[in-house]
Amino acid sequence: MSQSARDEPVVGPRFEQFPRYWAELQGLASGLELRFDDVFLWNCRGDIWAMAPDGCTTVQLPGSPHVIGHNEDGDPDFAGHCALAHVASEGGNAFTAFVYPGSLPGHTFAVTSRGLVQTVNNIRPLAGGAGTPRMVLARAMLDAPGLDAALALLRSAPRAGAFHLTLAQAGDERLLSVEFTAQALSADRVEAARVHSNHLIHADTGRMSQIVTGSSGVRQRRGEAAAGSGASV
Repeated sequence: MSQSARDEPVVGPRFEQFPRYWAELQGLASGLELRFDDVFLWNCRGDIWAMAPDGCTTVQLPGSPHVIGHNEDGDPDFAGHCALAHVASEGGNAFTAFVYPGSLPGHTFAVTSRGLVQTVNNIRPLAGGAGTPRMVLARAMLDAPGLDAALALLRSAPRAGAFHLTLAQAGDERLLSVEFTAQALSADRVEAARVHSNHLIHADTGRMSQIVTGSSGVRQRRGEAAAGSGASV
């Protein structure tokens, strides 16, 4: 079935700052033959429910070259329904990204034609905000020309939820660990081996109210111990 006039979106802002991704969400809804509101809310799931089950770990090894290791640990029900998408987006960067069903690309791991690499970890804050869904922001990052523009985008946009991002770019010496919530943003340059699981750990954001699951806590402690000893993480 196709969307009728009565199925016009009635939820959320019309993304004045991000009209291209509003259009991509509309295209998803049309292709899935689902109401736009349902697809939009699906792409806001982490902003409105702190216990979204996603759990990933990222290993950050600075050097020449930098090494970023990331495991994508989503809902087991997604098994067999995910894809590695190669996207050529008119007006934006071409990119390759791992995608979940019904979701915008960008909130897992991706590399763009500009050499920008992004991996994303779920964060579970106890306070949200009125702003752009975190998955829309992660998608917008894939069209950034470089690291500075990507950070400027995150700082300037009102944010609804929280993510941790690992960012690097070919030709740029920086390896960045970025934590953002609706209320704060922290960008650290990674100078030594680090690990990041699914909670805020930066000095500027780590004291914010959040849910730290047993799994996330164990993975973070194990990773930090291994990174500190030089053992395999």
